[in-house]
Amino acid sequence: SKTTDNESTTTRKTTKQSKTSTTSTTLDINYVFPVDINTVSLDQLTSINGIGGVTAQKIIDYRKQIGVIYNMDLLLNIDGIGQSTLALLKQYLYVSDEDARTTPVTTTVKTTKPSHTITTTAPKTTKPVTTTHQELKPVNINTATANEISDCLLVDIELAEKIIDLRNQIQYFSNSLELLYIDGFTEKMHAELKDYIIV
Repeated sequence: SKTTDNESTTTRKTTKQSKTSTTSTTLDINYVFPVDINTVSLDQLTSINGIGGVTAQKIIDYRKQIGVIYNMDLLLNIDGIGQSTLALLKQYLYVSDEDARTTPVTTTVKTTKPSHTITTTAPKTTKPVTTTHQELKPVNINTATANEISDCLLVDIELAEKIIDLRNQIQYFSNSLELLYIDGFTEKMHAELKDYIIV
């Protein structure tokens, strides 16, 4: 009976040791949250309890597709992510201030830099200021005419009319990403123009 007692005590000791070693390794694996949604890796996403590999991959793919995730609520566009999953993700992920500025709401920030406008009054520059014609302006694609869309977004009138046609088909735009349904409207164009598109 003595030998069995000794065996049980040794096994207790080994289990204690293995417990301490596992806790130290899990600390190394744990990522420091919260993490920026636009820089988070696939491994970091899958380390969130409740987020599987499939959902994590969908988030990464969606980010590649639209360029910048400027609002966490955009994740609801991903198939399989509902309000409960979004609430979970919001505990671990965030949108940085810089990325959030990509929304058209904060275009007013640009007006707080008057130093650039002063340089235009210099009389020595004889070059014609052609840049004023080629300046992007914010436009509401739910209310603007084709001419206004063309002028503000610097796109040809044919593409502007396609935007109007799509608007008539779907009643109104709820997101600028819907413009990608238009033939000729590329993801690159969306990335360049999204700051000026108001819905």
